[in-house]
Amino acid sequence: MSHDVHAALRRVAEDSRRVERELVLLFAEVMVNQLYRDLGFTSMEAYSIDALGFSPGKTKQLIRLAARLEELPRLRHALATGEVTWTGARETTRVATPETEAHWVEEARTSSRRELVKKIDRAKAAAKRERKRRRTKQAELVPEPGGEADGRGD
Repeated sequence: MSHDVHAALRRVAEDSRRVERELVLLFAEVMVNQLYRDLGFTSMEAYSIDALGFSPGKTKQLIRLAARLEELPRLRHALATGEVTWTGARETTRVATPETEAHWVEEARTSSRRELVKKIDRAKAAAKRERKRRRTKQAELVPEPGGEADGRGD
């Protein structure tokens, strides 16, 4: 009996992942093509909450993900083919750019969600440190009013 229940649960879990992918991709299609207008809604947010019954938080996640998938076609393809889960795609959009997309799609494809979040958090922290370093360096090069670039004013 446990094997039967286990097998059934695995099938349902796979179906759930497929449905999540389809949901995100169809949501993106409605949003990008503004199909919600044809249905009498003034915004994607109103359509998502009122017609689909999603919470404002879920709506915000889906809108953000749908918009980012338009900028990241490799990620969109990986999601559509099931190589990346919708949560993996959502996390990847936090850091991926068109220039780094291939790297992050590979990370999403080969990492657990927990591992992916850690990698993304590390990358974002490193980028923040680099921005701070650049601002500090740039500030050192800006001359003070009435003085030299080194700030001594002699």
